[in-house]
Amino acid sequence: LAVFQKLSDVSLESYEELKEEFDSVVKKDLPDTGPQYETLKSEAERVFGYAKRYVEQVKEQQKNAAAMKDKSDEQPGAGDEAKKEVEAEKQDEEKKQEVDEKQKEDSEEAARKQAELEQKRLEEEKKSQLSPEEKQRLREEERKRKEEQMRRKEEELQKKREERRRLEREQLDKVEAEKRAQRQVKHKEDEEKREEERKRREQQGKIKAEQDEEKKKKLEKGFREQNAARAVLLGLQKLSEASPENFEALKVDFEKVMEKELPEAGDQKEMLQAEAERVFGFAKHYVEQVKQQQQEAKEKERLHKERQAELEKQAAELLQHLVGLL
Repeated sequence: LAVFQKLSDVSLESYEELKEEFDSVVKKDLPDTGPQYETLKSEAERVFGYAKRYVEQVKEQQKNAAAMKDKSDEQPGAGDEAKKEVEAEKQDEEKKQEVDEKQKEDSEEAARKQAELEQKRLEEEKKSQLSPEEKQRLREEERKRKEEQMRRKEEELQKKREERRRLEREQLDKVEAEKRAQRQVKHKEDEEKREEERKRREQQGKIKAEQDEEKKKKLEKGFREQNAARAVLLGLQKLSEASPENFEALKVDFEKVMEKELPEAGDQKEMLQAEAERVFGFAKHYVEQVKQQQQEAKEKERLHKERQAELEKQAAELLQHLVGLL
C-alpha cells in the first residue's frame, strides 16, 4: 500500500526508481499477503497502469511543447499556445486580405482614372464641335454617370465590408468552436481523473474495510479462544474437588465443556487436551481409591460387629453354664 501511494504521486523524474521499487515489492512482499493477495495484485496492476499512462502523457506533452517551440522559432510571431497561433493566423489572413483588396482597388482606380482621362479627352474634342444645348446635355449625362459610379463604388465597398465581417465572424466562430472543443476535452479528462480518483479511494476504502474486518475477526477469535480456555480450566478446577458423591455429575459437566469449548481453544487446544486427560485421570483414580478405602472400612466394621456378636454369644452361653452349675 505504501508503494501504491508513491505511484499515485509519480513524476517523470521518479518513474524509473518507483518502477524498480514496485517490481521488487511485487516479487518479494505480495506473495506473503495471504487472503488479500488477489485484491492487492489487481490493485497493483491498476495503479501501475495508471502511473505508466500518466508518465507517457507527460512525455507526449513535453514532446508537443518542444515541437511547438521549434515551430515558433522558425516562424516569428507565432505563439506557444493554440490561442496565440490562431490569432496570428487571423492577423496574417486579415493583412493578406487588406493587401489583396488594396492592390485590386489600386488597379481599378488606375484603370478608372485612365478611362476618365481618355473619356475627358474625347469629350473635350466633341465639346469643341457641339452646340450649347448639346454641351448641356453632355454635362447632365456626365453628372448622372458619376453618380452611378459613386453608387456602384459604395455598393462594392459595402459588399466588401459585409464580406470582411462575415469572414471575421467565421474566424471568431472557428476560434470559439476550437475553445469549446478544448474545454470539452479538458472537462472529459478532468471527469476521467475524478472518476479514477474516486475508484482509487473506493478501492482503498474497500481494502481498509477488509483489513478492519480481518482485525475484528482475529480479535473475536482471540476472545473466543480465551473464553474457551477459561471454561476448560474451570472444569479442570472442579475436577480437582471431586469426591465419590459428586464425581459422576462433575464427569458429565466436564465432558460437555470439553465437547463444546475445547475445539474453540485455538493454539492452546493440544496443551489443554493433555492437561484435561491428566487431571481427569487423577480425579478418577482418586475417587476409585476413596471408594476402595470406604469399602475396606465398611468391611472392617462388618467384621468387627460380627466378632462382637460372637463374643457376646459366647459370654451368654458361658453365663448359662455357670448358672446351671450352681
